[in-house]
Amino acid sequence: MRQLTLWNSVVPPSPEWANLGGVFLSAPGAVNWEGERIDLFGIGTDYAMYRKVWNGSTWTSDWERLGGAFRSACSIVQMQAGQIDVFARGADNTLRHRAFTPTGPVNDWQNLGGSLATPPAAVSWGANRMDIFAVGPDTTLWHRWWDGQIWNDWESLGGALASATSAVSWAPERLDVFAQALTGEVVQFTFSDESWTGPTGLGGTNITSAPTAISIAPGQINAVAPSSDGKLHSALFENGAWTPDPFADFMVDQIGIPTRYKFSVDYVFCDTARSLNNDTDTAQATVKPGIWPSQTMTQNIDSIGGTAPGQWQTNLLNFEPIQVELCESASFNYVVVNNGHADQLSLDTALEGIGSAIASKVIEVLSGSGLLGSAAGAIIGYLGSYLFQDCDGLVAADNHNFTGYDLYEKVRSGAYNEVTQTYQGTDSPDGCGANSVYQVLWSVTPA
Repeated sequence: MRQLTLWNSVVPPSPEWANLGGVFLSAPGAVNWEGERIDLFGIGTDYAMYRKVWNGSTWTSDWERLGGAFRSACSIVQMQAGQIDVFARGADNTLRHRAFTPTGPVNDWQNLGGSLATPPAAVSWGANRMDIFAVGPDTTLWHRWWDGQIWNDWESLGGALASATSAVSWAPERLDVFAQALTGEVVQFTFSDESWTGPTGLGGTNITSAPTAISIAPGQINAVAPSSDGKLHSALFENGAWTPDPFADFMVDQIGIPTRYKFSVDYVFCDTARSLNNDTDTAQATVKPGIWPSQTMTQNIDSIGGTAPGQWQTNLLNFEPIQVELCESASFNYVVVNNGHADQLSLDTALEGIGSAIASKVIEVLSGSGLLGSAAGAIIGYLGSYLFQDCDGLVAADNHNFTGYDLYEKVRSGAYNEVTQTYQGTDSPDGCGANSVYQVLWSVTPA
């Protein structure tokens, strides 16, 4: 972890990054409290939480292990003097909480439930009040709050969101929450006059990741968000309104998100055909990052078998960039079938269901096995008998599971760029061609 100190936003005369040690799977979380004290938190390679403290003149020599098992960076809030509250997504995707005073922890890691697809965002608008926000696997914004006596139950605030959230408060009983919508624009939820409004679109249709918002004065919000043009765009709220065309201006050029990836099936090759007459094939591919909903695509790849086996470029099995944090996980699977009888709509629907079932481990497919084995029976059973008539059958299937850290390291070295794997097909009935042999070329590349 590295530290760069700024004074009043002015870079010091020797702006060198200080090495604070440690190896982490999350972005750092930092808070300034108790005068000049700074507490710094991060998720280690063992998925536990660690802390380092600045006392105003020096950092503690070692990182203190705080335990737990986490799948996100933390969010820290100071609700009252002399205490900070730390929140993170647990390994089971529930919200976890721990409070600290200057002398040490107040409690062990507390399970506050929920099902979080994103890191939590914590904010306080006054003493004895904390509000926590996260996007659920249903893509809506979820909210839970402490009112000074109890934790109130989770509530859904709606929306159709594609990113983590950022929350700010610039006045008592005022909250503003920001996220990227599935449409790509930034949206805002607002709590005022004891009620919620939103999501309200703010623009920025090419946003590629979660926006970040801060409030440095009453009635003012500064928000930034990266976009597909490689720039960091900004928006300003003051005097009760946003400046015209929010997120049109940009602050920084050439910014990248290192944990965004493109998943794709690039080619399907038929070395040995299952059907000598008409080896018409259909392929599907599915990506599931964390506990977000699966994304599935299907493509009819026409006839690449018969008496002259060939190849097909599966250009439709190419997913938009997907973000996978270092401490998260992702799965990528594909299935290719020889089909000459089932109608295409029914087949596409069945294959989409198979992709989701594999991603959710309802169907177990061993990664890179090359032989379909027991997975073939499960997939055939899932598709149903209507599909497999005459020479129809399964010719390729695979599932690849990644940790975010492994994905980052492998992609950086080019290990997942154009991977070719061979699949021995299931038994072919008498009168057909032979037991098929197919190859699939797939890729994961930096976005």
